[in-house]
Amino acid sequence: MGEKTVSNRSLDRALDILEAFINNENGMTLNEISNKINLSPSTVYRLVMTLNNRKFLERDNESKKFYLGSQLNRLVNLSHMGVNEHLKKIAQPLMKKVFDKLNENIALYIRDDDCKLCIDMFESTRSLRHVIDIGDRVTMDKGAVGKVLLAFLDDSERKRFEIEGWPTAEALDKVKANGYALSVGEREEGLIGIAAPIKNSSGEVIAAVSMSGPSIRFMDESISDKIDMIVSLGKEISKALGMNIHE
Repeated sequence: MGEKTVSNRSLDRALDILEAFINNENGMTLNEISNKINLSPSTVYRLVMTLNNRKFLERDNESKKFYLGSQLNRLVNLSHMGVNEHLKKIAQPLMKKVFDKLNENIALYIRDDDCKLCIDMFESTRSLRHVIDIGDRVTMDKGAVGKVLLAFLDDSERKRFEIEGWPTAEALDKVKANGYALSVGEREEGLIGIAAPIKNSSGEVIAAVSMSGPSIRFMDESISDKIDMIVSLGKEISKALGMNIHE
């Protein structure tokens, strides 16, 4: 019983440390954390270093301040993905058909504010490939997926993203007219990305599906076939979600 009580107390204190960072974007030193939760520095040090080692906290070596870590962001992203289980269930078998034909990365993304969030993927087994992890969250300023997710926003929402360095209105209009986006080395040199929209039964774009890989395998006569396959895949997933697709 005593061991369980000590364990629970340690867990409570670790959670107190994490909660101390709520509404704090400037980070805290060890002493600041100690003062905020009224625990001795030695006790806080042990807990903070455990959280740091597990990436729930991260330390800036220059300022010696701690910040909320990447592992928390990943948990939040994975939780967010849970609400998209229906989309994943519908898309997975259709994505796998394309993956089995080409053995190139096939990924499923949703928009998360100004970012794209990967909620599912099939990763190429080739030695030369682009590494993507489920739960990855990256701003939409570059890449084919970002352009697709931006292009189909309504006009008022799109205005939020009229930012220097982001895709122009003209570029997004072209993506919308074409029904797909292509990126060549926008986020990473030598990487090609193709993306197409996925629509729900109301015709609203709710996600994007993509294919990505090294330019050495993409920039040849087969690029048109790859584009057609991703556009068709987006339409197939949309149709399976109840969208009435008119060719």
